[in-house]
Amino acid sequence: MKQQDIPPQIHQPVSDEFSVIAFYGIDHSAVNVKETLAQYLALFETFGIAPDKFSLRWGSEQGKLLSFSYNYKRLSRLGYEGVTDYELYATVPGANLWWNECYLSASYEGVGPKTHTCMTIRQSIASLDDLLNNGLVAKIAAIVQPAYGIGFVKPEWVGPSLYVIGITMGPPGYVPQGAEYEECLRICRWGDIALWQELYRQGIIRDIYPHNYLTQPQLAMPVDGIPLNHWIERDPSRGTLVLLTDQVWLWHLAQEQIANLRPALQQAGIIFDWRRYV
Repeated sequence: MKQQDIPPQIHQPVSDEFSVIAFYGIDHSAVNVKETLAQYLALFETFGIAPDKFSLRWGSEQGKLLSFSYNYKRLSRLGYEGVTDYELYATVPGANLWWNECYLSASYEGVGPKTHTCMTIRQSIASLDDLLNNGLVAKIAAIVQPAYGIGFVKPEWVGPSLYVIGITMGPPGYVPQGAEYEECLRICRWGDIALWQELYRQGIIRDIYPHNYLTQPQLAMPVDGIPLNHWIERDPSRGTLVLLTDQVWLWHLAQEQIANLRPALQQAGIIFDWRRYV
């Protein structure tokens, strides 16, 4: 991305990393489509960045990514009833891969085994904690009542919004090896095993992230003989638990705390291990 292509309302330099919030197992309705879209559009407005690409899906109709103005007028005319999915982008000039080459994005998939909603934003525009502190995360969670959620930072080349649904990215013809190959397997198996089976409803989490949005099935999972929520609260080095909505708790961690905590949750069988499901 060339610096001269960056709109003046965006602080320079623009980061290659994205802050991402994703919620899985969401409640779907026409009202929820309307309310989540309103919240995401308010986020775009907060940062003075207008969306330019917008796709909508009604039932079996394939959603086409068209101009925001065209599809938003269409939505205003036809209404929200029957809308199952949408994607919203503020793309960089000359974007080809809009899910990566954007300043902000938001998506919603309300029907099927992979129901989720997520938002991505360049980290130089807003951090994970910025999104949390401005109230957006709690508002979205209150609307969709997710079964599980994560908040993380990933570089553009990973394809952060694709990572959410278990899809990997890489240069054409590139074949990962060793530990990188294993990580690609973990990403893909999350999409084709964990999401399809909705394992988060059984208390399984994808991994440990700076933001972990947990509900009763995850909080009740045993670690060292006690429920996860009690295990977290016993030691300040394990982060903090904060009530976000009446059903969702945020397990908040510093990045440097994660590596020390992962082995205990892996041993307890809480972190997703795809080999247990094949």
